[in-house]
Amino acid sequence: MLQNVEVRGKILCNRKPVSQLKIELYEEDIFSNTFMDKTHTNESGYFMLTGNDNEYSRIDPYIIFTYTCPIYNKPSTHDTKIFYVQHSLILLFLLSNTLIHSFFGTRQGIEVTGRFLCDGKPLIGVPIQLMEEDVLSNDILARGKTDRNGIFSLYGFDYEFSLIDPFIAFKVECPKDKHLFKNKRINMYVPIRAFKYFRRHYEFFFDFGKYEVNNITNQDTYI
Repeated sequence: MLQNVEVRGKILCNRKPVSQLKIELYEEDIFSNTFMDKTHTNESGYFMLTGNDNEYSRIDPYIIFTYTCPIYNKPSTHDTKIFYVQHSLILLFLLSNTLIHSFFGTRQGIEVTGRFLCDGKPLIGVPIQLMEEDVLSNDILARGKTDRNGIFSLYGFDYEFSLIDPFIAFKVECPKDKHLFKNKRINMYVPIRAFKYFRRHYEFFFDFGKYEVNNITNQDTYI
């Protein structure tokens, strides 16, 4: 009988996401283990693996990875682990033959666009991060920059039981002697009305529109 498995999770080291960590999915057999899939964690520490195998009994999948993580301010160690949590490395995962929601909730994606101006002129090459606000730490969903017309477009996703709470973060001076925050970080939040309409299942979109940064009066801006 063909059995499918999907593994999703997030890996943290001392409460910080572990990115670009290689993870492999195997199925344990009597004579030899079967390789199913491999991937790397993204910037937020998330990973997803899928695989299938023909077995008369229930399949026995596992993940394997090698990590380096300092333990209580001691030097980092290079270790290989299968499936379980050790020391300050936190591994969260869910295995099932039919997976509808991950252990972290539902996958929700959002695309944001907009255009930034400074006194009517495009802000060029401004680094922008698409973030998702969480209780313990905010997740970076995507990074980008404004183009020569001041336009940006970013897409990212996260797993949550409730609606995601995304915002964009950036730094600008426009002009330096008038700008209130003097190159400090500014957060602009996606409004709740953006989540009333679905492109696809739990896929959202919001256009910040043309925005004059001289009109920004608060470091946390709610549209």
